[in-house]
Amino acid sequence: MPRKMVIRKDGNPHSLSQVVAANEEELQELVKENPDILPFEEYGFTGPLMIVGRETTLPSGSVDLVGLARSGDVLIIEFKTGPQNPDFRAAVAQLLDYGSDMWGMSYDEFGNTVAVRYFASNRCKDKNVCRKTSLTDAQLSVWPDMKNDECIAFNERLTKQLETDSFHYLLVASHFTRPVERTIEYMNHIAPSVSFYAVELVSFAGDGLSAYETRGLVKPASP
Repeated sequence: MPRKMVIRKDGNPHSLSQVVAANEEELQELVKENPDILPFEEYGFTGPLMIVGRETTLPSGSVDLVGLARSGDVLIIEFKTGPQNPDFRAAVAQLLDYGSDMWGMSYDEFGNTVAVRYFASNRCKDKNVCRKTSLTDAQLSVWPDMKNDECIAFNERLTKQLETDSFHYLLVASHFTRPVERTIEYMNHIAPSVSFYAVELVSFAGDGLSAYETRGLVKPASP
């Protein structure tokens, strides 16, 4: 049964019903323009998230989104509209392929081949990072209150994650089946050095309005 929500606009209630996302592009654009819609605090990250890659070309393919948390943690994000996609669980393998492409990059290599390339592209619409020529410049623009010791910790954390492949992998979809959730839980169990998350992103529409809701379904067990 589709979920429903009621929102108020100009004091009037409007009933919205859950609808199927038109395509992955719709979900990608929503998160790219509004990255804080993802449940970062629930996952222990401090926002706002800095998007440093969108359809970034890597040897194994094009990763949907790459983001950095204020801590320096790397988030690799893949989108699927739902379990109707025959390759839905293969998206987990896609995420690992992208991680293997970035594994072993230096801080400067990641900054130049992923972040700065995105900042200079037409895909970048965030005025905080567009046309920035270094990851450091973008970092201080997104988090202007970041102190020097925090900048050092950010750089060290990012460098370590690139060296050790200890990335955070997020699979975002409008609906997950239990077998897919189980696969992601299993990956967290057998590969504790990396982290896998399942995020449900649901679209609602009605009365000429639209809305979106996210829910964190799967995350690594707390240490």
